[in-house]
Amino acid sequence: FLDNSVSPRAPAIRINGNPLPHLGPKEARAQADVKRLRMATASVDSFRGLAQELGTEWYEAHTAMCAGAKPKLFNQGAMLFKGLHNLQHTYLILHGEATVLATSPEAVANEGQDPQTAEALVLQPGDLFSKGTLTWLEPLTLTAVARCDMQLLELPQLSKVKLALLRTLHARVTQLRTLPLLEKCSDT
Repeated sequence: FLDNSVSPRAPAIRINGNPLPHLGPKEARAQADVKRLRMATASVDSFRGLAQELGTEWYEAHTAMCAGAKPKLFNQGAMLFKGLHNLQHTYLILHGEATVLATSPEAVANEGQDPQTAEALVLQPGDLFSKGTLTWLEPLTLTAVARCDMQLLELPQLSKVKLALLRTLHARVTQLRTLPLLEKCSDT
């Protein structure tokens, strides 16, 4: 899906082996390329959940996401983020997995000691993650690390998608909250 053969700093999105043109900071993606990317991502599980939640508004939201999506590559062992305050975008994982490690506030407060971390969850292909989707893990300090080489799409911020995304994750939150590590997490 992504190809960094041109430049590891500016990967290209490939659909069926054909690269989409690299976009500069203020360039708009051509409508034909937006359509190709929309069709290629239509079967992503997270997007199907959003489509059900948004109903007739999904087409417009999906089109806007594909128009503004930026490819991102992370090598195995790379840190995707450390602390939710550093997670500024919404990402869709296309390939690879990341481990989200959690550290309790008590462990962070004990300076001079190595804080105990535990695996809170694994992000896999098709998963969407953002600050909003992970805030239910507060007050834990979170760090995500790539388990292998990863390919992601950085999605533009769309307010109408935020609430729908949070609703689709509600069932997972309820289920995961039963894990011992997550018992003290907030209910918001």
